[in-house]
Amino acid sequence: MATFTLKDILQNSAYDQGRLRAISTLDAIVVHSSATPAHMVDIGAATVHQWHLQRGFSAIGYHFVVQRGGLTTPQAGRPLTRVGAHTKGSNRRTLGICMVGGTDPKGDPQDNFTQAQYDTLAHLIELLRAEHGPLTLAGHRDMPKAATSCPSFDVALWASSLVPSAEPELSNVGTRNALSSARKTNVELQNEITRLNKCISAISDQVNGLKRR
Repeated sequence: MATFTLKDILQNSAYDQGRLRAISTLDAIVVHSSATPAHMVDIGAATVHQWHLQRGFSAIGYHFVVQRGGLTTPQAGRPLTRVGAHTKGSNRRTLGICMVGGTDPKGDPQDNFTQAQYDTLAHLIELLRAEHGPLTLAGHRDMPKAATSCPSFDVALWASSLVPSAEPELSNVGTRNALSSARKTNVELQNEITRLNKCISAISDQVNGLKRR
């Protein structure tokens, strides 16, 4: 079970270069993935910071990074008082949390997050809501005009398993197991749809080739 505090995380924040815009209103949390396979465990805020600098960002776009490898305290990204760069059109009012993982080795969406990561995410959300009020919660793919599968799991379904009176404790082992199965089924369906679309495209190309003969 995760037991960290916001102070534990934020005391190590080092990504405000003095030119990031301040957040004036905060009303939501958006969950993302790093779009990396499960075997890439050595990814943290410093790595993501470098990725984002290479893309022309002023600093890491997320406010928090939830690592793999059994690490149960998230790493700080942008300060909570600064506008992030993680969800186009919604950055000014949201906090971004990046879960390390989210794709298979081929780059297709995959819910490969560990239970420790989910526990960490749940506790982090609890702390943020205690500090900033009843923030709404969404996955990147649930945001307006977001053409993405990120974060590779159904955030609303996952959040529905949290005990309302004591978020983010999961209600019981049966719920956790059922939720895990549901997440895996959802991702498997997405992957099957992607595979079928590729097959249809290949067949279409073959038909068009026969027509030209």
